[in-house]
Amino acid sequence: MEKITEMTVDFSGPKSPFPHFWETVIGSEGADFPLREDLLSHYQEVKEKFGVQYVRFHGILHDNLGVYKEDNDGTPQFNFEKIGRLYDNLLDIGIRPFVEFSFMPEALASKDTHIFFWRGNTSPPKDYKKWEALIKAFVEYCVKRYGKKEVRKWYFEIWNEPNIGFWSGTKEDYWRLYDHAVKAIKDVDPYLRVGGPASAGGEWVMEILEHCKSENFATGGSSSPIDFVSYHGYPTDKGYIVGGKPFEYFGLDFWRELSKLNYEIVKSFDKSGEIEIHVTEWNMSVRLWDIEQCSTNGAAYCCQAINDVSGYVDTFSYWTVSDVFREMGFPDKEFHGGFGLITVHGLKKPKYWAFELLHRLKGPRIPVSIENPIKGVGAIATKPKDGLALLIWYFDPIYYNSLKDISLNMPPNFPPRLEDTSRNTSQEPVKCSIKCLNLPSGKVKITKAIIDSEHSNILHIAKNLGINMDSFPNEKELAKLKESNFLYEEKTQSEIDSKYEFEFLLTPGSVIFLQLEI
Repeated sequence: MEKITEMTVDFSGPKSPFPHFWETVIGSEGADFPLREDLLSHYQEVKEKFGVQYVRFHGILHDNLGVYKEDNDGTPQFNFEKIGRLYDNLLDIGIRPFVEFSFMPEALASKDTHIFFWRGNTSPPKDYKKWEALIKAFVEYCVKRYGKKEVRKWYFEIWNEPNIGFWSGTKEDYWRLYDHAVKAIKDVDPYLRVGGPASAGGEWVMEILEHCKSENFATGGSSSPIDFVSYHGYPTDKGYIVGGKPFEYFGLDFWRELSKLNYEIVKSFDKSGEIEIHVTEWNMSVRLWDIEQCSTNGAAYCCQAINDVSGYVDTFSYWTVSDVFREMGFPDKEFHGGFGLITVHGLKKPKYWAFELLHRLKGPRIPVSIENPIKGVGAIATKPKDGLALLIWYFDPIYYNSLKDISLNMPPNFPPRLEDTSRNTSQEPVKCSIKCLNLPSGKVKITKAIIDSEHSNILHIAKNLGINMDSFPNEKELAKLKESNFLYEEKTQSEIDSKYEFEFLLTPGSVIFLQLEI
C-alpha cells in the first residue's frame, strides 16, 4: 500500500523565533589538532558557511601540549605556549574555544587509567589544590593574553563524560574536581562562565544542580557556582538514569524526550532562566567506522534531531566537524564512517549538505500541519524576508532497529568497529503532497535542493567514479571527487495566485528543500 502524507504551510500563520542554535558550537578532536592546517581549513569552512562561533575538543590538559610538570620537590610547573598557539589559530579565523578541561596531566594523576588511542588520563588528581592551581594559572594566562572582555565570551566546561569511562573516580570525586576548578576560574574573574558535567546519556543534570545548590563546596563550605549545564546524547544510548529514572527511549524518539526532560529539570531549579543548557556532543550514533555516518540517512537524522530539540537547548554541538580524528586510531580510508561533516581530505558528506539547507532556514518559524504522519518524516518552514523556506526529510528508522541488540554504552577503552555496515531499507517511499497557502500572488523564483541516494551524495559519486572504497583516493581521484562534490539544486519560475501546491516522492534517507522567492 502506498504511503501518503499531506503537509500544509500557512504563509500568514503565527510566527515564532527560530535561532540557529545548532550552528553556535561544533565539536572536534584532540586539542593539539588546531595546530594542523588541514583541520583549520575545515574549521574555516564551517565558520564562513554556517557562522560557527565556538569549537569544543578533548584533551586541552593532555601531556602532548606540555601544560603541567613538577620539579624534583613536587612544585608545579606550567607551560601554556602551545595553548596560546592553538587558541591564536582559532581566534585568527573568528572562532572561540568552548574550553573542555580534560584530561589529567600524568604528573598530577593519582591513577594509571587511560582512554582511547591517544591515552587521555581519566584519573582524579593526586592533589586537588594542585589541580586548582593548574586551572587558575591556565585561565590567568588566557586573560593576560586575550583580555577579560574576550575571555568572558568563552565557556569553561569541567571534564568530559565523568559518568562513564572518561573518569575513573567516583561521582563525589567529580564534584570535588568541579568545585576546585570553578573556584579557580571565578577567582580570576567572577564573570567567566563555568559549567558541566558534560555527561553521557543526559545524566547528572539534576545531580549537578542539586550539588551546586547545596552547601558542600569542597574549598569553602558554601554553594558552588554554575552558569550552564551541559550533557551529551546519542540515540543509541542505553541504560542511563535521567531525572532519577531509567531513560528508555532509543532511536528516533530519543532527542525529543531527552531534551524536554532535561529542560524541565533545569527550569525547576532555575526560575530566573539564567542557567544555559548546552548539548556539547550529539550525532546519530556513538559508533565510528559505521558507513551510515556517511549516508544520506545521516543527513535526514541531523534535520530530525535539530527539529526535536528546538526550544529546549541553547546550543546543540554536533560531534564532529571533521574526520581528522583519532580516538581509535587514524582513519585508514576516506569513506570509513567517521563522525565528521567533512572527510579527511575535505569532501563534504550528505550531513554537511543538511547543515547547508538548515542554514537557509532564515527568519521566524511558521507551522507545518501534517496529515497522515509517517514515522521519520518531518518538516520545518520559515519566513525569510523574500518569501518561504521549507525543509522536509525522511529518516529511515530501520537503522536503529538493526542496533537494538548491540550494547552501546561507551566502555573504558575501544568499542569494536562496525566496518562498512551498510543497511538496506525495507521502508517504502512516501508520496508527499504540499500546500503553501496565503502567499503573495505573482511571479516566484523556486529553488529545490535534493539530498538522496543519487543527489548530493559523495558515496554515490565515488562508486560511480570507480574509486577504491578501501583506501584513500589518489590525487587525480580526489580532484574528480571534489569537482562533483556539490549540493544538487533545480531552479525554476512560476506564476502563483496566493497558493502553491506540489508533490513528490520522498525516499527513505532523503532531504528536500524548497525556497520560494516572492
